[in-house]
Amino acid sequence: MVPIRMTNETTLRRLRIVVGMICLLLAVVAVPNFLSFRSHSLEIGGSALNGFVQEGQYFVVEHGKQTEVSREEFNKSFQLGKILLWTWPPMVFAALLFVFQSKLSRSDDSYS
Repeated sequence: MVPIRMTNETTLRRLRIVVGMICLLLAVVAVPNFLSFRSHSLEIGGSALNGFVQEGQYFVVEHGKQTEVSREEFNKSFQLGKILLWTWPPMVFAALLFVFQSKLSRSDDSYS
């Protein structure tokens, strides 16, 4: 087998493709989840991430306003919020990495 020699330009191009695909994959999951979380929070009057349970009653909170909801609505809001917290930060990090890497590759092109 003949070894394939990769140049820095080829490596950067492949890295850009991989990071772009990761951004796209995270966006496909994170953006619809964010929209779902936000619309559900508006519908029920708040988020379970800010909410609490007191004496068997479930409350969601939005800007200091408490709204009592069913256990199912509270759990749905909490699960959507957990998914949001797990998907949004990596998507933002990957997007920043993609932008930084794009700017870096443009500055490398200007020197050649």
